[in-house]
Amino acid sequence: MKPVALASLLLIGLSVRAQKLPQPSPNGSVVQTVGVTEVAINYSRPGVKGRTIFGDMVPYGKIWRKGANSATTISFDGPVTVQGTLVPAGEYALLTIPDKEAWMLMLNKNLKVSGQCGL
Repeated sequence: MKPVALASLLLIGLSVRAQKLPQPSPNGSVVQTVGVTEVAINYSRPGVKGRTIFGDMVPYGKIWRKGANSATTISFDGPVTVQGTLVPAGEYALLTIPDKEAWMLMLNKNLKVSGQCGL
């Protein structure tokens, strides 16, 4: 094989490896103005891939971080009231306690929480 052809093949191989492939759990975001407050949610959707998620990978009755790659976050550009509680403007991680009948949602200032929080 000619040296030029070999060098071309090596460069093509390196450029293919250098491309960033999408994560298995794609990221998404939603921004909506509610009244005069902008609410933004950033999340990653888990790839279920035939697995049983709730009640198996995510046990019922334990605190769980929403989001596949990192914590799902919600941010408010002004103060809001959630179930009668004043929540200051800012960014929060969404946590849940899943159950078969109902889920509890929580806001957490720690944005770096892991899957099963154990709080």
